[in-house]
Amino acid sequence: MRQSLLVTLLAAGAWATPPTQPVLRAELLILRDTDQASRQALFGHDPAGEWGELVSRFDARNAARLREILDQQGWPTADQVGEDGAEAAWILALHLASDAPLMQRCLTLLESAVKRGVAPPEHLARLTDKVLLQQGKPQRYGSQLDFLPDGGTTPAAPIEAPELLESRRRALKLVPYPAYLKQRRQGYDELARAALRSKP
Repeated sequence: MRQSLLVTLLAAGAWATPPTQPVLRAELLILRDTDQASRQALFGHDPAGEWGELVSRFDARNAARLREILDQQGWPTADQVGEDGAEAAWILALHLASDAPLMQRCLTLLESAVKRGVAPPEHLARLTDKVLLQQGKPQRYGSQLDFLPDGGTTPAAPIEAPELLESRRRALKLVPYPAYLKQRRQGYDELARAALRSKP
């Protein structure tokens, strides 16, 4: 009985080491939440209109704060800010379209973190493709997508050497591409439903 309880506690992460920077974690989660809320509000509106300007202001504010964090300590990792805090930093980095040098800096730091085993390869794949997309180059992992009204999903830009796509994804221990497309489509549909529910 005692042994089974121990296994249950370990599996649930009850004894996981708490993040070493809980205040920074809390701040990153707030920045992520405002980022996501602004984008959900933009859903279905003209990106060039008032809502798009609001999202741009949030992005500029988040970029300034993320730059400060990188200057102070480098890329935030899960041991410092928890898995959710590290994911929040990555989400902010994905939305740095108006600051290409900062996005590239995030990519370089994230790549180093992945090599050290302290950041998820999935984060690296999506940020890599985002940077390549901004540079007008083919994406490497096929992670940047367009979601079609008929329920289909297609790459948002050409894929570099598509015949080698699955081998590149396997090298990063990513799920097979068809499974990835299905996961992202489900996430997009959930976001769309949430946006519709939030409208008056």
